[in-house]
Amino acid sequence: LGRSVVGVAGNEIRNCIQTDAAINPGNSGGPLLNLNGEVVGVNTMIISTSGSSAGIGFAVPGDNVKASTDRIVEMDKERRAKRSGRRGRGWLGVNVATSSLEESLKRRISGGGGSAGGAGAFVISIASNSPLSRNKEDGSA
Repeated sequence: LGRSVVGVAGNEIRNCIQTDAAINPGNSGGPLLNLNGEVVGVNTMIISTSGSSAGIGFAVPGDNVKASTDRIVEMDKERRAKRSGRRGRGWLGVNVATSSLEESLKRRISGGGGSAGGAGAFVISIASNSPLSRNKEDGSA
């Protein structure tokens, strides 16, 4: 762990896992597995003096790959939202009861003893500038 190598494009790849596992042509991008079959990294490159698949292999740690892919997915969501004219995530504009208040309300509704049953949320208020409030004013809620 913690090794740095220079990739074929000239970029530095930091915090690599050095491995003696064979990385054959076409294996780059494949998983580096531990003895339990768990993915610990993504095979990236091999340094070989002979030009064969024998040499020192390097893999990017799985945690780094996960963090990078999460960032890429989030950036894509933002890009798509901008293209569609939406701003950020969806928002109803309601305040719901906290868990302690919710439990108290459930006991009251069920007659004091048991559970009110079902699933849902207790809406305490609706923000005046929310999409839900606008629908209510239009008569569509």
